[in-house]
Order: sequence, then structure tokens, then C-alpha cells
Amino acid sequence: MSIKIALVHYLLSQAAVKRHVGTRIFWGQLPQGQASPAITCEKVGGTPTAHQGGAASAASSRIQVSCWSKSPKEAEAVKEAVRLSLVGFQGNLGPPGGQVAVLMIEHAGDYDGFEADRSGGPGGINEVAIDLNIWHRQPVPSF
Repeated sequence: MSIKIALVHYLLSQAAVKRHVGTRIFWGQLPQGQASPAITCEKVGGTPTAHQGGAASAASSRIQVSCWSKSPKEAEAVKEAVRLSLVGFQGNLGPPGGQVAVLMIEHAGDYDGFEADRSGGPGGINEVAIDLNIWHRQPVPSF
């Protein structure tokens, strides 16, 4: 299972996150006209690890989790629920039979922004994001 699928599955299982966004968690852009609050996730970086013997089973994925809301206070509350659910986590993410072993999740940065209404109308939506470095296991290629 990919770290992306495992992360979404885990966030959907967290009561504090679900209380804010329900099932509104997406990869990539926030869908046009989507109700808020909502969450989008993007992989913005990462590196596999290696040693002198070749590839290693550990990798780092840098994931940006953006929390969207008409209210900046609510967007911040969603981000805080995400932070408390993930930072410091060690264990398995994902559904039984498809889990990813996570060695550590660390807080790597924050971002606050505002996106104007795409149709040119008044208003817009607030974005409060948290970047996470997720150290996890991945299959090792065999040659």
C-alpha cells in the first residue's frame, strides 16, 4: 500500500479530524465548489535511503496537509487536529492487510494562505497547512 492511501485511511479514522471534515480529504487540489472545511494532501518531496550494499527499506516522504475553510480560525483548528493526530506517530498506518510501517512522523513546517474565489466573485477560502516528514518502510528493489 502507498503511504498516500495509508495516510488518508488513518486521518479518516481519527475522531478529532473526522469531526471537522467528515470524509472530505483529497489528494491534489481541492475540488471546485467543495464544501468546507476540507483537507488536501500532496507529496511535496521525499527521499529513499541507501547504504553501501544498495537500497534500504526506509524512505522519507514529505507530505503537505492543507486544511481549508471559509474561517481562518476553523482552518487552524483542523490543522491542529491533524498535528495532534500525526506528529510523533510511530506504528502502522492503513487498513489491516495493507498497512505501511511508519518509523516516525515529524513536523517539518507550516504555511498560512488565502485563495481568492476562482470565479472572480467576492470571498475566498483560507488555507492552513502543515508539512510532515514521514519516515516509513518501503519495498526494496531486487535486481
